[in-house]
Amino acid sequence: MVNRMAKTYKAALTTATRSSPGGSGNILTSGCGCIQDGNLSRGVIWIKCGVDPGRYKIGVAFAEGDRLLFSAIVPKSSEEVLLQSLKEREWKLLVPWIKEGDFKFIEGRTLEKICIGNGTSSKELTELLSGICELEITDEYRTTLRGRELYWKLHPPRGVWKLVPTSLRIPPRDIDDLAAWAIIK
Repeated sequence: MVNRMAKTYKAALTTATRSSPGGSGNILTSGCGCIQDGNLSRGVIWIKCGVDPGRYKIGVAFAEGDRLLFSAIVPKSSEEVLLQSLKEREWKLLVPWIKEGDFKFIEGRTLEKICIGNGTSSKELTELLSGICELEITDEYRTTLRGRELYWKLHPPRGVWKLVPTSLRIPPRDIDDLAAWAIIK
């Protein structure tokens, strides 16, 4: 009985995968049958991008709802690569600077909005990002502290470090990507 149910499920999944519009062959990333209704797309999986601009590095995070899918810290000298990846939806370009998640989690998804912090270097980056999709300028106040808290939620301390308050713990890496995630939230 269980074996027959497994075969039926597998056959249904194979049929749905083959017949899914978008041609990706993956029922999850193809949008499960996207249908265009004028300006409304049903079945499209939307993600948001957070950008924490800085003088020397740019934190980037992609999220779906409250879930972090992918994050990276791009050096300011590679800003052109970041712009190219956002314009062309070529997420693989960000792999050299990955910090959390996997670029495969954002493949085939549609960028709904870019939330950019209003701090250092934001004006010039806002001009460069305009036209890619909807831009939202967000207050950057306390996002670095929020990024630190998010780091410890993703990587809980062990041993005696559990006893040290979060505000006194310093993450072992830069957290600009998590500050970008905090900008989205």
